[in-house]
Amino acid sequence: MKILVCGDSYATLDPCEGHWADVWAKENGYDVTHEGYEGESHVNIITKTLQKRNVSDYNFIIYNVTDFLRAEIDIEGNSLSNVLDKTLDIYSDSNFTNKQFMETQGWPVNISPNGLDPNFPQDEICKEKTFNFYNSINLYWLVQANYNSLLLLVEKCKTNNIPIVFVIEPDMSETNDPEFYPEGSSIFTTRDYGKNKQTYYYNRSTNHFNKHVHKGLADMFSSFINNNNILKQ
Repeated sequence: MKILVCGDSYATLDPCEGHWADVWAKENGYDVTHEGYEGESHVNIITKTLQKRNVSDYNFIIYNVTDFLRAEIDIEGNSLSNVLDKTLDIYSDSNFTNKQFMETQGWPVNISPNGLDPNFPQDEICKEKTFNFYNSINLYWLVQANYNSLLLLVEKCKTNNIPIVFVIEPDMSETNDPEFYPEGSSIFTTRDYGKNKQTYYYNRSTNHFNKHVHKGLADMFSSFINNNNILKQ
């Protein structure tokens, strides 16, 4: 069986700490491919994944869900400050809710911006511009763009009769709403591993977990797959 593990940083295979999906797959004799994009939105992650990988080449998809409010701005030869200034003029709330504008731009529009998460350490000017950026756009539009990209991946899987599981990282698991995802979605939450949140995260790992946590999550995932008969349908 060939498995594609995709999503944000939680989908990356750390060279030292490994990945729980890799542990689980090897225990079952499966082949695994990791396609992780750190700090990016669903729009970018799924666009890049579908450009690089053919979904029909795999028997099972594991998608690590990221924040639906992430956005990217592609920066080529311009300072972050200048790009954000220009973006505020183009991506305004009035533009996002203007039907004629949306028709000319196509759907979804990729704002495209690594490093625009307000929680990331940035200098004061960039923090202010980031704040202004998010206040200048229609956040419902941003969520819809990310969600539509997720739907695109789901439809690709349905067309090829490939099961897909959405994996929710610990912090997002605490407020996870299963009804938000496409009907019939299989959702694996990781909040139940360990009682102390500090046991989750390991800063030196690209996917934020250490080997001990990965082993525990691999065991949890194995039970999840078996209890829900996901690979037997």
